[in-house]
Amino acid sequence: MVIAQEGHCCASTKEAGRGTCRRLNGKKAYQQVLSLPSFQHTVPWWSLDASQHNAHLLPGGHAKGGVRQYLQGNKLQAVTAHFFHYKKPVAAISHGVVSAARSILL
Repeated sequence: MVIAQEGHCCASTKEAGRGTCRRLNGKKAYQQVLSLPSFQHTVPWWSLDASQHNAHLLPGGHAKGGVRQYLQGNKLQAVTAHFFHYKKPVAAISHGVVSAARSILL
């Protein structure tokens, strides 16, 4: 599993998993996710190669100011378009559906 973000930064452990979702999913499970190498060493969207992966998941989100680059990110949409080109499964949740739909227009 590879976790990709807009840039080279690591996934935020301070903000991720707070609130209701964390309580519903359980603290123990969340701590296990934090220890995964793929969570500790994320890659930028533009570095993903659709031919090297089995599927593509675009999760949703409501981060204040953090969804704009997800919805308008040409780099992410281009990567998603390549997954469609290679006929790989593309799954999307919430705002991810908008990003996936926009990738088809490229």
